[in-house]
Amino acid sequence: MDGINWDDWLNREQLTLGELLLLSLEEDPNDKDLSFFDSIGLNNDEAYINRRGDAESWIRTGKLQGRRVNDDGSIEYFQIDPVRFFELAKSNNWDLAQEISDFLDKHQNLKNITWSGSIQPLEPLTDEQRQDYNKLAAWTWVDAIYILQGFKPCPQISTEQVRSHFINEYMFFTESIELRTIGKIRLRAGEKTFIDSPANWETFWQGINKPTKEQQTETVGSHAITEPKQKASTKLEKQQAAILKVIEAKKFKPMAIPDNEKGTIKLICESDYSKLFDAITAFDRAWKLGIKTLWQMENHESYARRGNN
Repeated sequence: MDGINWDDWLNREQLTLGELLLLSLEEDPNDKDLSFFDSIGLNNDEAYINRRGDAESWIRTGKLQGRRVNDDGSIEYFQIDPVRFFELAKSNNWDLAQEISDFLDKHQNLKNITWSGSIQPLEPLTDEQRQDYNKLAAWTWVDAIYILQGFKPCPQISTEQVRSHFINEYMFFTESIELRTIGKIRLRAGEKTFIDSPANWETFWQGINKPTKEQQTETVGSHAITEPKQKASTKLEKQQAAILKVIEAKKFKPMAIPDNEKGTIKLICESDYSKLFDAITAFDRAWKLGIKTLWQMENHESYARRGNN
């Protein structure tokens, strides 16, 4: 335990589920290989089994965001926010290291200092407003997330607003910027952010969501989705059609989906319609753009106030 560099691990934006579980057990992921642990019985350790079960249930129900990867039958989850993971762990009464408790307290205090207001509702962009944004020399990466989803950028002290509405897009954009796929550093008044031209942001976003040739006419799960000859369906329309099929199969009323069932719908969509939901942000984007027009939660107003939509 003494050898763990807690500051390094806990201040990373994203970790794997394996790394987080090891930290929760006060083991250093740098010193221990998870496969080695498995070989000596980690998967027989009651605490590990229970904690992994809890974490996977959080992911399945949408309480925790993570990218699921199947590596020759071995399932691992990537791109998990340590803060959210350990908040859930604490709320489930896990026995955690003092360093983790201090980290959560520090994060909460920072949140209280930097933001004491409320999360602002999304405001759809008009065609005229979108044209005005397209004329700008550059968008910041936060503004780009809003604009590319069809909403007006919202003023914010840090990233509390964009994270509340677009957590998956936030994670994907930050990772892409770290990989230098998009974005250029801008320093202004001592503050650093990342900007790029509207055209570059558009190309980047279209590249993420562009269907392959095989996806133009495809069979997903047990449902064939074929583009009509007269009018081609967009990938978004296919995704929303798939979501509606799952809602129908679960016998939910589209405009009164039971609370906490969004995670179930997402899990089925990403499993049975994996070719359609092939980007980590695909489901959440399609879901958000269909709220109130195609579906909504049974207690929508209460659910939306909690930031779940």
